[in-house]
Amino acid sequence: MSTQVEKDQVSGRETTGHEWDGIKELNTPLPSWWVYVFWITVIWSVG
Repeated sequence: MSTQVEKDQVSGRETTGHEWDGIKELNTPLPSWWVYVFWITVIWSVG
């Protein structure tokens, strides 16, 4: 794996290094509220 960080020229954000048809995938994490809701639903479904 490459340790070189690629940055998108337009947004300045890091990319994952994946590219499909000239479109690069940005490395953007999920919003924290989404992660919290996900874990709440997992705990609720187990309980």
